[in-house]
Amino acid sequence: MQTAYLDEKLSTIMEEIERQPYGNFAICGPQASGKISLVKLVMQLYNERYNQNQQMIVVTCEETFDSKNLVGTYVCSETGEFVFKKGPLTVAAEQGLWLVLKNVEDTPSDLLSFLLPLIEQKRL
Repeated sequence: MQTAYLDEKLSTIMEEIERQPYGNFAICGPQASGKISLVKLVMQLYNERYNQNQQMIVVTCEETFDSKNLVGTYVCSETGEFVFKKGPLTVAAEQGLWLVLKNVEDTPSDLLSFLLPLIEQKRL
């Protein structure tokens, strides 16, 4: 019976991905309840259904995490030059990867303010 329930829920998720391929999802639940495992399973089903080889970047957000950590920032190289070091959001966008943000509730409000327009405009 649990397998039928899980199949039904996965089917619903896959239908939503088909309907809105550049959508975003929030998965809530207690720590260690299998949220990342669920995302991996959905990605596997997506890859099988669409003959893709999608990968994901998982970022664990913390209180000190800010937009520079997510997008990237200029850093000083070994030669003393400033070079742009890409953050996980930039890498995911360039390579078409899935971006999974863990513990979003722990991020500072300015980072959430940065992400909200990207999510609403379906750019993220």
